[in-house]
Amino acid sequence: MALPAQPNRSLIDGLQCLYHVLGSGNPIGSRELARSMGEEHTRINRLLKTLCAMEYLQQDEQKRYLPGAAVHLLSALTIQGSGLLTKALPVIETLMQETGCAAALGVLWNQQVCYLFHGTPQSSLNIAIGRHVPFTATNSSIGKILLSQKCADDWKSAAAACGVDPLSLQRDLQNCANEGYAIDDMSRPGSIAVCVGCPIVAGLALMQGVDKPEILVKKFLSPLQDAAVQITEKLQEHDKQTPAVPAKQLNTHQ
Repeated sequence: MALPAQPNRSLIDGLQCLYHVLGSGNPIGSRELARSMGEEHTRINRLLKTLCAMEYLQQDEQKRYLPGAAVHLLSALTIQGSGLLTKALPVIETLMQETGCAAALGVLWNQQVCYLFHGTPQSSLNIAIGRHVPFTATNSSIGKILLSQKCADDWKSAAAACGVDPLSLQRDLQNCANEGYAIDDMSRPGSIAVCVGCPIVAGLALMQGVDKPEILVKKFLSPLQDAAVQITEKLQEHDKQTPAVPAKQLNTHQ
């Protein structure tokens, strides 16, 4: 989606700042953060102080920044509000047991796939949930099937951001859109992915160490599509049942 004619730069910079702190994986100082973002230290420091005041961030004894209480609140509200992970997990567990494959559930943002779940039938949930780092969308079957639902301008942006040939990517994504699934046969294990949700909110993939793409389609497309339909139906039921959160409960700064 394109930015409005007059985007709020302070909001954008604040969210980018928050994203980089959360994505660092460890407490991070203001100067290191400013360098990693390519921004002026004084401005980043001001944004960090504001986020701390609102409890989205907090500081440790070395004055480094790490997630604050409001981030954990948003995480809980997101899990509750979207229902994606809670509704998908039972379906994914059954899918893995029936196919013997590893599975992944991911969303697309900023030309990257963020994996909400990435595990095997033997994985414990604390390892499979939210532990996989963001992955370049054009190198992922989930990334490609979600990109295939975007417009041509988004395809061009993805090609530029990921350093791939735009015409080759366009052909690949057009084929994904026509077929309704995407395959990554360049990695091992190979994977096949379909979209989840109406409207689309995520991608669901199965991963198996096979050499030929047609084997992925023949053996795993049907159960994968069935699982995606089940999750979509559960999400639609969730949307009808979820009560609104009172606005006063969202005020984290008095």
